[in-house]
Amino acid sequence: MIGNVWEWTEDCFYDDYTTAGSDSAPHIEAGCTSHTLRGGDWFSTEASLRPARFAPRPMPTRDTTTIGFRVARTLGP
Repeated sequence: MIGNVWEWTEDCFYDDYTTAGSDSAPHIEAGCTSHTLRGGDWFSTEASLRPARFAPRPMPTRDTTTIGFRVARTLGP
């Protein structure tokens, strides 16, 4: 999956994780204008092709060539 397209996340963009919670819940804030993209795309450098790489993107943005998303579902016991 890494390197195919940048992946949208629900997180508002922050330069670091000092305010992130320990439960991995999305960092959501009222009035958020920029969300976080992760992972790199076809045109990224080697350094960008990893899940820990993140970048801001203003909302709303539409880019059908380098930005995608991953659908996830929580499964019950």
